Order: sequence, then C-alpha cells, then structure tokens
Amino acid sequence: MVSKQSVLALVEISQYNDYWVNQMVADNTDTFAYVGYQTKSEGPVQFVLYSDNTPPFKTPEGYQRVKSPSTIGTFLLRYLVRAPEDIPHIETIRRSIKVSTLSIE
Repeated sequence: MVSKQSVLALVEISQYNDYWVNQMVADNTDTFAYVGYQTKSEGPVQFVLYSDNTPPFKTPEGYQRVKSPSTIGTFLLRYLVRAPEDIPHIETIRRSIKVSTLSIE
C-alpha cells in the first residue's frame, strides 16, 4: 500500500501449476477480490491495486485492475499442497512475490 490517502501498488505473483488463490481482504474483514488459478497457469498474475482515493492512472500492459474499498488490507495466499515435495517450490514462489508502487505523472 502506498499511503493512507491512496492505494496504488503493482503486484506480481509467479505461476504455480496447480490450484492457488490470493484472497484480498479489506480492513473491515470483507473480501473484495480473488486472484488465482484452479488449474495450471501460464505466466505470473499481475495486477494494480487501487482505491477511490487513487488519482487517475494508466494501467501497465499485462496488468489487471483490482479496486480496493479501503486503503488498508491483507492478502491471504493459499496453495494446494499434494505432497511434502511441493512445499519448497511454494516457498520459492512466496519469496518471489513482487509488490511495488506505481508513480503517477
């Protein structure tokens, strides 16, 4: 999250070739979006997280927009683990999640 005044964050989550979901929860504990796959994915999931307070901006190519009702929230990431051997791969994916700000000009 960028500030309490506006939410504008770029998020990239690497692919996982099985079921996974990122549940986004606002500060009032309401779920406002899900991003993920129930089957094999091709490439990372990329989205821009913003709110009503965010000034107008251009969405980067390849990113989807996800509107948050709040400037504060939580990501709940869930991955299907079929065997103990899956855990190191999931840990690598979790460490590779990128969250950055987008400058508005």
